[in-house]
Amino acid sequence: MMRTIALFCFTLVSLSLFGQQEILDYRRFQTPVKNQVNRGTCTAFAVAAALETLPGVPADISEQYLYGALKHSQPGKKYQEGDRLLNYTGSLQQYGFIHEEFLPYNPDALDWEASDSEFVRVIQGAQIGKVGMFLMKYYAKYFVQPAKGMRYYPKDAASNPEIIKKLLNEGNLAIPVTYNLVHIPTWEKECGTFKKPWEPSDLLFIKAGERIYNYSVAKFFYKGDLPKAIKEGKFGIQLRDLNMDNYGGHAVTIVGYNNKGFIFKNSWGKDWGDSGYGFISFDLHELLVEEAVVFDEVSFAPPSSEKKQKLIRDVRLKTTRMGKNMKGLHISLFTNDYFADQNYTKVTYNVYSNGKLLDQKVITPPQYGNYDCRYGVTIFDDKVLVPWDILTGDNFLTVDALVEGEGPLNSLIYRFEPVYWKTAEIKSAN
Repeated sequence: MMRTIALFCFTLVSLSLFGQQEILDYRRFQTPVKNQVNRGTCTAFAVAAALETLPGVPADISEQYLYGALKHSQPGKKYQEGDRLLNYTGSLQQYGFIHEEFLPYNPDALDWEASDSEFVRVIQGAQIGKVGMFLMKYYAKYFVQPAKGMRYYPKDAASNPEIIKKLLNEGNLAIPVTYNLVHIPTWEKECGTFKKPWEPSDLLFIKAGERIYNYSVAKFFYKGDLPKAIKEGKFGIQLRDLNMDNYGGHAVTIVGYNNKGFIFKNSWGKDWGDSGYGFISFDLHELLVEEAVVFDEVSFAPPSSEKKQKLIRDVRLKTTRMGKNMKGLHISLFTNDYFADQNYTKVTYNVYSNGKLLDQKVITPPQYGNYDCRYGVTIFDDKVLVPWDILTGDNFLTVDALVEGEGPLNSLIYRFEPVYWKTAEIKSAN
């Protein structure tokens, strides 16, 4: 007999038996860790990691396109490797984003000569020209409107651990942040641990007048908020490694925390750290963080008159967790068929496990247009019993999506399996 468990008993926020440690860990709901290799594209990977957790969009977004759009959205600016998260405000609204299949990432940086013009530098650095960006934008169906889809947190807010924890508690699965003074040799060889995250003592000393103290010693004797006192200039810092060539800025994505610090997803491959993840203490986060971003919503491009309604072969199911209560599994449809637009009037989702119907959800578009079906629905959001082996990932679901529309979309059924309890995209078996 299959064991079941009520969903409201299953939570990501757990307390130890002694009530001493609070843990929120979203790692199991992230898309796979990627590798930026030797290019300064870390912000694109952090932004993609966060966007990939949202409903109705691909679970594999093109970082190459994100980075190229970022650079081409800032005309007249001198090209430099890397950038700020803040500047994605313009590029995500202007160019949107596309699936990795349309513009795969090139891990190799392209060189240029010192005598090359700024025009050449941008093309080589972004690895796409202005004309190329214009042509690739044809594939973009997803955009982020700053007013409602993106919240930017400057240093003062981003450095407050309680603000970041609150955002995570509200159901934001991935929060991109940038850190300054990252000691590259240290980050390359280790990532901290869940029980012992990176501490300021690993990076710097505290200066009080002419005296220099180990950070942990200074914190023990100082009775106030030491990171705050450092930011206010009451104490100075001295880096352990005086070679500034060993330091740089880096963007990662915060995906959880415990009572010692934050868990973050890096973009240096699965072989780095704890299967691609690292751990940073609240104090070090507070000292190094420069900015943070939260993505709330994606705006979908309306159906184009140039793209005819037809039988769409490449339909995919997007699964993810979302919402403040983190109940259930959110499912939605999208298509990578750029010659056609899905324009459904009704979608009926039937969810099965071992041939048994577990849940059924029906979505009809609101008055704003049929394309809003991509926002999807949440399954198992009430008191539906969810099989335990589904929650643990030992078994999978089968989802049938009955779509209704006009013309060739009159009535079609798309079947998806295996569907696991995680963020992913699954191609239709049709």
